[in-house]
Amino acid sequence: MKNCRGQCYDGAANMAGVRTGVATQLLAVERRALYTHCYGHSLNLACQDTIRKIKVIRNAFDMTFELSKLKYSLKRNATYKRIKDELSPGKPGFRTLCPTRWTVKSDSLASVEANYSVLQNNLEEFSQMARRDFEASAKVNGVATEMTKFDFLFGVMLGSRILRLVDNLSCTLQKKELSAAEGQVTANVTIKVISALRTDEEFDIFWQNVVKKSETVDVSEPMMPRKREALNRYEAGIGEGSHPESPKDLYRITYYTTIDGILSSIRDRFDQPGYKIYAHLQNLLTKTASADDYSEDMEVVVRLYEGDIEPARLKSQLEILTAEFQSQQVSEEGTVNKLPVTFGQVKDHLISLGHGRELLSEVVTI
Repeated sequence: MKNCRGQCYDGAANMAGVRTGVATQLLAVERRALYTHCYGHSLNLACQDTIRKIKVIRNAFDMTFELSKLKYSLKRNATYKRIKDELSPGKPGFRTLCPTRWTVKSDSLASVEANYSVLQNNLEEFSQMARRDFEASAKVNGVATEMTKFDFLFGVMLGSRILRLVDNLSCTLQKKELSAAEGQVTANVTIKVISALRTDEEFDIFWQNVVKKSETVDVSEPMMPRKREALNRYEAGIGEGSHPESPKDLYRITYYTTIDGILSSIRDRFDQPGYKIYAHLQNLLTKTASADDYSEDMEVVVRLYEGDIEPARLKSQLEILTAEFQSQQVSEEGTVNKLPVTFGQVKDHLISLGHGRELLSEVVTI
């Protein structure tokens, strides 16, 4: 369930199938058998959902992966280092693209952007080196042609911009002590940051950066695609459709579609019922220790785990837990320094009680 390697995707789908998945069948027998993907796996899948749907970014990844494969040669690698030292001495080089880990790819895309001229010059030399090998020459020339297109540069820079935020979230989610509730909060913060990019002002800034970059490398100007005429069977009863009036308007649609896609995917992947229950369990303890209102969390927990806990006894023990933590917030001067309590602090406190945990047996069960 928690393997984040590529070979587990089909297995994850079989586990979580709405009708016949293993998780669905188990829940039909035992409603408390919560099913969740690990946070890292969920984020991995969210990225895939978006990348596969956005042609410009999907193509940028495909070509970057081809660049990675072309570099896997001692002779070509030596050529790359020589040209890089001539054109960009002292700067970070090209980072190869990992084909299975989707949430660490922004660095690779950023390295393409930073070494664009270096890579284009490399492809020219690679083409000369491979002129007698038809297959290798075709691959090199294909990648070189793609790199002269504005589409490719736009996809590289947009993918790098968005996935940089996702990569940061991924690193945070891999923290050993991160709780389910904290993971939800972290994901929501990232969603807010990405959402803030969905404005005309942010797009204008991004567009100017892409255009400015295109003027320093061998890339064609942005162009409108040739307008296709609708087939006769689709024309009847349909009015004139709306079309972008300029290349900038066309790429604005791609920009917004990408942001909407990644936001939707992250929300869907992190909106699992199991996560919410874990969050209620943890919030019940942290809110109690922080002397905050926990009534909503208490209601959910008691309803789901009826028979596993005694509500009246749990409530009295939660009052003890509140008193223990609030006594630690009182300074030597007698003033109360109310600070939020983390799930890790509650866990460490319960562990430190030793045999005294019997006094808080219901809390320990939670």
